[in-house]
Amino acid sequence: RHLRFSGVSGYEGHTPVLKPEAKTAETKRSHGKLQAAKEAIVEKGIDVPVATAGGSCNYIDALDTGVLTEIQAGGGVTNDKLYNTSAGLGEHGHVVASFVYTTVVSVAVDGSRAMADAGFKSVGWHPFAGLPVLLDNPHWEVAGLSAEHLKLKPTSPDSPPLKVGSLLKLVPGYTDA
Repeated sequence: RHLRFSGVSGYEGHTPVLKPEAKTAETKRSHGKLQAAKEAIVEKGIDVPVATAGGSCNYIDALDTGVLTEIQAGGGVTNDKLYNTSAGLGEHGHVVASFVYTTVVSVAVDGSRAMADAGFKSVGWHPFAGLPVLLDNPHWEVAGLSAEHLKLKPTSPDSPPLKVGSLLKLVPGYTDA
């Protein structure tokens, strides 16, 4: 008497970083299962007003199946590195909307490495996304993460040295956690 059935929900969590053709095929397969579940419930005389699934990584394919009444997209609103590159949202005109600034806290005397104060607690990490991307300094790149620090390395032996206190702009690897 206090419970109302509103619909069915699917989840295609295995599709985000698949190649486009495989992502489309897996989304269609998943939505076929969801449609079959919806039809089985309707056959028992129960209305199914909502069919929800999809996400930021496959919303375009999810719209094309014609099964859903709503899309569960949300994490991609920040369009971090995983969403923008690994999941391909950048190919559909999305722009990165999540940035983290970090401060250089130490630089090796020989200029071979530097450390900044943003680790995976700040910039996120996911095995599909990899390391965050340094945006404003093409002479240095992210080489590693610990919980609270970011390791940087020069992109070439001629890279100009970083200075302690320098502010750097990063695209986080993954912010949807």
